[in-house]
Amino acid sequence: MSEINVVFLNTDNIVVQITVFDAMPDDMSIFLSLQTASTGISDLTYVEGSLYGGHPGIGNELYNASYFRELSPYPSWIWDASAMEWMAPVLKPTIGAPVGQVPPEFVYDWNETEGSWDKRLL
Repeated sequence: MSEINVVFLNTDNIVVQITVFDAMPDDMSIFLSLQTASTGISDLTYVEGSLYGGHPGIGNELYNASYFRELSPYPSWIWDASAMEWMAPVLKPTIGAPVGQVPPEFVYDWNETEGSWDKRLL
């Protein structure tokens, strides 16, 4: 028998708790009231996590009632529903090295203030 992940959501559809059961409890209302008492959140709802895409991690959002996604890493980033990921408003520069050469020793970090990618040495 497989485990069932019961995901508890606040009113903003943010995951606040995940509980694993061997089987779905017969009366979730009792368990829901216990979770409400332990979290201090009065309007908890729950879903069975395996019925949705993405990862139902604490702090993630149930997006469009069908997919668990992380919250936006930056205010300017936009959700790309076809790619199912957050996208910066400016494409990230590629870091490539010709075959047989050592890759560069730097990475790009997003600069929200400037709205651009900053090069950083490793």
